[in-house]
Amino acid sequence: MPREKPSYRDTLDRLDAAFPGREIIQKKELSKFLGLDVRTVKKYFSTCESKLHPGYCKTKVARILADRRREK
Repeated sequence: MPREKPSYRDTLDRLDAAFPGREIIQKKELSKFLGLDVRTVKKYFSTCESKLHPGYCKTKVARILADRRREK
């Protein structure tokens, strides 16, 4: 069974604090939170499969950010 990255929970907590009560984050909101251009967010993050609420799942975003984060 794979283990989660050490920074996954911290990243998910930060996302929960920034977007309380929501599981889906819109592209513009995520780009503002990360300080990235909208095109960069679209390139590196995949959207959720929900047709009713298109956007980015907080859990997927936290996983991608935890994978990309380099430990010092």
